[in-house]
Amino acid sequence: MEPGHAGQREGFAGRGKRTVLEREVAMFLKWAAIFFVIAMVAAFGFTGIAEGASDVAEVLFYIFLAIFFTFVVTGLVVARKLTA
Repeated sequence: MEPGHAGQREGFAGRGKRTVLEREVAMFLKWAAIFFVIAMVAAFGFTGIAEGASDVAEVLFYIFLAIFFTFVVTGLVVARKLTA
């Protein structure tokens, strides 16, 4: 089947199969949508759900910060070794 025909899914790069990055992006967007729905439900007075969602968001934020700074330090070390 030629790319672009009805019924064939093309990936971000125009391939028929999804790459690992595409699957990860799709998974991330799925979880973002789930937490968005939880936030919308929490906005209507379900404070227990709102508190739980905010706790999850806080943990995810700190995990993100740890990973971010790890990559920054690793990048600086590697860059210093490559230019030395």
